[in-house]
Amino acid sequence: MDNNEIGKTDLGHGIYLLENDAEKSIEGTVIFLDKILLPCGLPDLSIDQIKVINRYRESIKDRDDNGGRASGSRKMFRFLVNSLKPKRMLEIGGGKFPIFREEFQNSYCGVEIDDEAIVAARNIGLATYDLPSFVQLSKSEYKGAFDLIIGSFSFHFGFEDAFLEAIHKSLNVPKGLLAFNFISQDSLDLFEKISFFCSRGLHVRIMKGPNFATREYLALLSTDSVILRHEVFAQIECGDST
Repeated sequence: MDNNEIGKTDLGHGIYLLENDAEKSIEGTVIFLDKILLPCGLPDLSIDQIKVINRYRESIKDRDDNGGRASGSRKMFRFLVNSLKPKRMLEIGGGKFPIFREEFQNSYCGVEIDDEAIVAARNIGLATYDLPSFVQLSKSEYKGAFDLIIGSFSFHFGFEDAFLEAIHKSLNVPKGLLAFNFISQDSLDLFEKISFFCSRGLHVRIMKGPNFATREYLALLSTDSVILRHEVFAQIECGDST
């Protein structure tokens, strides 16, 4: 299909919004969340391009929360947080709409590459950092600190090994859980990320539920294989994560 033959709106930095949902990528491009046409694979996006995607998703938050492509993911992660009730949690890429319980406000930490999202999160009292700052904090204040680390559609983007190591260092041992969802079109990059954690002794479970989006999967990693069999995941697999 020719790039010029489809209806699209220019969002900037080579990102386009398609007029109709699409399942097939156009030659030389990638389609994300069925509506966003990218000039490259997700791991290769620049920070400016990721910000363009973030601003678009923020503009449709009301629609998204009521049945959009990402709404099922957010509901699932909220269900996970509410069920596991971590003492401390870390969210990777929460944007301007982080997933947290009000009573967890003082035990929540966020990591973002988007400066606008960092400011928005801090304005509601959430400790949120850019990647370099968190890498340093993972060596001291946040070493082994988090019972639950989540990432909703954020592990698609390119992460340096230093940041992945920071995530590993900040995960509580032995009961900590790392959970993130991904779309299989980026399977090679995700396989490398999962292999990174497995090489450091984490067990892995990949699962899919009936409420997940097309090609969406959930990766669970922990040093404790027992937590990967927690009943909450059986509920997610049955579609009960509401």
